[in-house]
Amino acid sequence: MRNLTLALGIIVICSLSLPVFSAATIPAKDARIVEVTVYQDRAEVVREVTVQVPQGSSIIEFQAVPAGVDVDTLRISAAGVPATLGAMEVLDRADKPIETEEWKAARDEVRRLELEISGLDETGVVDEELRNFLRALAATTATTESREIGEGRGDPEAIRAVYDLIQGKLNLLAESKLDRRENRRELAEQLKLARAKLATLKPGSAIRSRVVEVQVEADRAGSLTLRLAFLAPGASWRPSYRATLNADTEEVEMVAEGVVRQNTGEDWSSVDLKLSTAAPARGVEPPMLMPWVIEPAAV
Repeated sequence: MRNLTLALGIIVICSLSLPVFSAATIPAKDARIVEVTVYQDRAEVVREVTVQVPQGSSIIEFQAVPAGVDVDTLRISAAGVPATLGAMEVLDRADKPIETEEWKAARDEVRRLELEISGLDETGVVDEELRNFLRALAATTATTESREIGEGRGDPEAIRAVYDLIQGKLNLLAESKLDRRENRRELAEQLKLARAKLATLKPGSAIRSRVVEVQVEADRAGSLTLRLAFLAPGASWRPSYRATLNADTEEVEMVAEGVVRQNTGEDWSSVDLKLSTAAPARGVEPPMLMPWVIEPAAV
């Protein structure tokens, strides 16, 4: 078995025209975090994946690497089939936020209420046109019947029946308008609450991450285990102490613990977690010491 370690220059891809490679791309979809070392202001994360590589050239693609990762700290190592690791390329990626089922249900409820309100408004427009028609019909009928009555040809009973019919229709339209207004008020209140709920469930902005591609040249087809390590911000730890007094023995038990906080966007469940007092951000240069001159006090 050959162990390989690579710490070469890394190419960050933005919007450049790249040459087309014929090498097959193998997604490291089963890559998992196996080790995490937490420092005072960041963490070193190690991902591991085992893939089957063909003979010759291929590209191993690690996805969902945190967007804030320090690309200068990316390191790749491999063990397994004899192979040569080439350059790493880092690409920025923006994924559409996930729409949860709860958010979809809230969105559909808003749409349903909006459609119901629109339907009520359209019915109101139709009723108003019918109301105008009946009023015009009543005015025309009044003019016609008045002329016929003046000429002695009018039928008072028929005129009364027509007016009763028109008045009944207008009364029904008035009642419908009142019911529609109340229904619209209730639907508007429901819509206001539904929109507020939808706003709280709305997915955030695009999920930004990075994709790390590693070029591999294998001497023969076989299994290759790769470990990708990098420093990521958004993690820290601090010591915490707990003292317990035993009243019978009058002894105090002191327990030291480490409180870890992380906002890297990754799940650290079931990983080998280590805590370190080092501070990688400070570098390895020693601090500049200022001279301290001690002189005898003047008498």
